[in-house]
Amino acid sequence: MPEKTDKCMVCGKAVGGGQSICQPCQESIRGEAAGKRRKVNTTAEKAMKKHGQKPPDK
Repeated sequence: MPEKTDKCMVCGKAVGGGQSICQPCQESIRGEAAGKRRKVNTTAEKAMKKHGQKPPDK
């Protein structure tokens, strides 16, 4: 019986270790999420300043 190889859910490459997403795809997804989070934070700070509130310290 042939061994079952898992494939990445994003790109379809073979993945080992019981993972469902390969390492390069995981890094890409994390980077995209971090960029979106940064954009949301920037937009929120601008809106707070516009309405006369002081953004929280980081």
